[in-house]
Formats: sequence, C-alpha cells, structure tokens
Amino acid sequence: MVNSLIHPKQGDKANSAWFEEFLVRLLENRDRTGLSEMIREIDALMITVEPGCSAAYVSELALMTPYHYLVTLESESHWTHILRIDMESPDLLVREVRDPGRGDIFRSLNEVYPIGAHKPNSRYMGEIFRVSNLHEVVEQQKGREIRFFNQDQIRKLELPGNMAIVKPSPYTHNVVAYWERPPEDMRVYALGNSVILDEVNRGYHAAKAIQEDLGLDKLIRPIDHLATRVYSQNREVAILEYLTLSSYYYWGSYDIANQNSSTNVTKSIHYADERISPAKVFTAANQPISSTIWWACRRRPKISCAITGRACTIWPWQSPTARPATRPTSITWSMRFGLGVRIFCWM
Repeated sequence: MVNSLIHPKQGDKANSAWFEEFLVRLLENRDRTGLSEMIREIDALMITVEPGCSAAYVSELALMTPYHYLVTLESESHWTHILRIDMESPDLLVREVRDPGRGDIFRSLNEVYPIGAHKPNSRYMGEIFRVSNLHEVVEQQKGREIRFFNQDQIRKLELPGNMAIVKPSPYTHNVVAYWERPPEDMRVYALGNSVILDEVNRGYHAAKAIQEDLGLDKLIRPIDHLATRVYSQNREVAILEYLTLSSYYYWGSYDIANQNSSTNVTKSIHYADERISPAKVFTAANQPISSTIWWACRRRPKISCAITGRACTIWPWQSPTARPATRPTSITWSMRFGLGVRIFCWM
C-alpha cells in the first residue's frame, strides 16, 4: 500500500493544529481506500484564452517552452490546441472560444472580479490526472461529497468526453479532471474533429526556428511546478482540497516574511521527477493587507456602490481606529474583500 506520510515535512512555516490533524487523517484515508494508488500523474494542463488569441499564445509557448504543436480539435464553439513534449511530460490544452459572446461557468468566474472581467475568457483551468480505474475513483470521490460535472454539462462545455471533471474549487476556481489511460497508450482526447490550422502551424514553426537560432532549445526543460494564488484565510483548506483530489503529498511551506507571503508545496507521491508530474504550489499572504489599506484610505476615498449607485466610503476593517467616528444610521451594503477592507454604503 502507498504511504503518503513517509516524507518529512520541509520549511519553516507553522500550520494550525487543525490542519496538521486533518492532513494525517486525510492521507491515511486516501491510502487505505486505494485512491493514492489509483490516481497517478498529471497527464495534461488546461488553459483558455481570449477569442483570436490562441495562435499568438501557441507561438509564445513554442518559443518559451519545449512544447510542440500537435493538432487542433475543432468543436462547435471552441478550438482546442494540443501541445506536447513527449509522453513523459504533461500535454498542454489551449482552448479558444470562437464566439466572444459565449458564456459558461469558467467565464463567470472571471467576470466577478474587476481585473478578470477585462479578459473574461483567459484563465488557467486545471489539471487532468491519469487514473487506473476511472469508475472506482469517481465513485469514491462522490462518496466524499466531491461534485462532478455530468456528461451533458461536459458536452455543453465542449470538454473531452472521456474524462470525469470535478466542479471548480471555491478556493482556487480551478478544476481537476480524471481519465483512464494505460501508461503505454497514447493520449487521445474525445473532442471534435482533428485539424491542423495554418495560422497556428506557421506561428509554431516560426517560433521554433527562433528558439533554435538562439540556442534556447538546448536550455529549456519541461514544467517543474504549477503555482496558484489563494487568499490567506484559504491557504490550509486549499492545500487539503488538492490532496483530496490528487495523489500528491504535502512537502512543506516556507515563509517569505518581508513580502507578507508563504510558498506551500505539494508533490506527487509516485514520481520524484517533476518533469513527469509537476509539483503544485500554493502561494498566499500571511496576513490581510490592513495597514497598507489604512494609510491608503486616510482621506476616505469614495467609490460608486454597485448596488445603489451612490457614493461609498472605504474603511479598513481591521484597524480599530479606522472606524467612522459616527456610524452611519442605515448601512445598506457591507462586504469584506480579500484585501481586508469593508465597503460601507449608506443613504
């Protein structure tokens, strides 16, 4: 039986007693039920880009990475470009929505944030894990109350039909997918028609020519790790969630105190070589940015309330001296943001 607890923890960051308790319980249960053995390496990574941008992005990846353009899967509303190094490293799936007006859950996750709304279709989607028994993995995960898209939803999202896809994480907004593939078989994605797009192919060959001329092809290696940013209050639960969905173990965490940040690393229990299954890293603030917000808000800046349309004043919620001397008589909207501020709006 796989033992996910044999690796000593690294780093200098202390975790809560709750995290340490549930980390052991989670990994012991995952090993005992066989999930650690059945869930293998990351087989592919999924990225989505803005309409009209995928050819340029594939060219950029061809120049900056060892990846090669393999084929494009044409479905009703998407181009999905498959990039590959070899069968020892994960594929890249670069998706481009063909209709700028098309909406889905992934676009909605971007549109709720002001920065994300500027490029609503551009996001890192998540990882696809190879498993040895897809049915058993899905049934066990459902028993743990993990929620999956059903086949009709996968079809409407125009994602490969030979996968089981977990719904987006509330902490990272990424997904994890599973598919069953014997290690000696090629990766084949059940989606659309296979085509070679001239624009993408020309850009790919031009980028590889530049890469070779500069000698970069001899220097750039496969992906070492993936990094995702989470809010400080979600750091521990995001790590535990990923360990629940994968066969990774908690390697450890380091504090970067002068940057108010921490780096939290998970690695594959099966493969020590990250080129086969990259490490997954979670970065998070150590504390909400309260003092900075307080000094930025000393003049009580006004913004427009998204609900009432009236002027609102920003107050840092953590500083006791930052509260209004006189509370508003009627607060119509109050929300705590990840940066550690509350927005009060009153009549």
